[in-house]
Amino acid sequence: VAAHQLLELDGAPSSGDLAVLVIGYFLMNMNRSDAVKDNAIAGAAIQLYVALREIESGQRGYVLTGLENFLEPYEGALAALGAQISQLETAWSDADADGAALEDLRSAIGAQTQFAEEAVRTRAECFHMARAVAFVRAVAHDGTDGPPVATATGSFTVEWQR
Repeated sequence: VAAHQLLELDGAPSSGDLAVLVIGYFLMNMNRSDAVKDNAIAGAAIQLYVALREIESGQRGYVLTGLENFLEPYEGALAALGAQISQLETAWSDADADGAALEDLRSAIGAQTQFAEEAVRTRAECFHMARAVAFVRAVAHDGTDGPPVATATGSFTVEWQR
């Protein structure tokens, strides 16, 4: 079963969706006798999941606030992603796991990182702050000096830290 069929993806998958893919793989292959190889896949998948969460969190923080400090964890995780994928590929190959499932996972990761990279080219600003609601507008560019490709407005509830 392909990843997009498992998740019925309409857009870029979230890191949670990708975690479901990896966990689903394990559940479908519980009869494997070599637990060490399965544990290597699980460890690599967890590290990959953490990197994807950092990418997603940094991307969202930057888009919502425009603060450059959100780009540090985003860029660091994006730079480490290749090594994380290689580690998972090695563990996957050592366990003689289904290559098609790994290709589906690679495709889903590629879609998520492409979405994150496109979103980082978006600028958002909070133009009004009420007691518990933030009003935000955003402009997305395609990387050229041309006009924006999209604009958006939204409102978000705000929880103040005490």
